[in-house]
Amino acid sequence: MKILTTALLTIGLAACGAATSRLPAGDLAMTARSAYLEARTDARSWSAGATLRYVEGLGITADGRAVQGTGEWRFHYTAPGQPGELLVRVTPLEMVREERAATSPPGYVLGENALGETWVDSPAAMAAVLGARADGAAAVTAAEMLLVPTRPARWVVRVPAEGSTRWMVNAETGTVVDGGQ
Repeated sequence: MKILTTALLTIGLAACGAATSRLPAGDLAMTARSAYLEARTDARSWSAGATLRYVEGLGITADGRAVQGTGEWRFHYTAPGQPGELLVRVTPLEMVREERAATSPPGYVLGENALGETWVDSPAAMAAVLGARADGAAAVTAAEMLLVPTRPARWVVRVPAEGSTRWMVNAETGTVVDGGQ
């Protein structure tokens, strides 16, 4: 009986290892909101008064997720009493933090503006853009997303393979407010 129990336990553990080693790449992906929950915890350990300034997404899929190995989310935080900003980079398998001089996204002057807690997640923003595009999701292999604290906050979506065309999505309602520029 002991031999049978040991054999079943060994087979069971081997099967678990084999199953986890074959996870599809799509299972190792995260939205901006899920990455934000991880980054926020790290930022609060840096400073209890940490405020989210803006979010960048690089290598984002057509469904609004960062896939391990090709995409990442970057969260920029500032806090009273801190000389610069905390940049938290999040991928499905790791989180890296870096303290550096405070920055603003290219083309924006943020001043004291910061993002609140309520903004539509990246899949909703990408869905709005894809719905407004003439060709839908065709040819979107990797997008860049930027969430900025304008009034109202907005997602700026760009597909680098298509040049400088940008789409603006209201981050409160999830509707395209300006597109194809």
